[in-house]
Amino acid sequence: SLSGVRTLQFMVADAVGSSAAASRPLALTAINNAPQAIGITQDTGYTGLGPFAIQATIVVQDADSPLLNQAVIDTTNGWDPLTDRLTVTIPANFASAVTMSQSNGRMVLTGDALPSSYQQILRTVAISHIAESSSTVRTFSLTVRDS
Repeated sequence: SLSGVRTLQFMVADAVGSSAAASRPLALTAINNAPQAIGITQDTGYTGLGPFAIQATIVVQDADSPLLNQAVIDTTNGWDPLTDRLTVTIPANFASAVTMSQSNGRMVLTGDALPSSYQQILRTVAISHIAESSSTVRTFSLTVRDS
């Protein structure tokens, strides 16, 4: 745990010399740091039929929680509900831990899993079109949450 009492040791020095070392207890209280998704590409520039990986190089980490419980991918611009589709590959060994729901350019992944597991899954999120190629640029946002 990051919380607890630690000992801080210090000395003071100047041109004349140094003081003796002194110690003091220091109480630390951990805070809830939000997990991070690093390397998010906001604008895919995707214009083909598909599929095109949205975040193929994303890195997911959390400094203070061993598990994440949700990831939300939102299409913030350019979504065509008639022809656009978001897809994801959830490996069999995560299938019982992470599930997916989707509507109108929003994909929600839920379930307790390691940040590295969410990272692996999020790297497979892709957009594709079921009709003709589109020249509309789509913009996405991604949020990851911990327990």
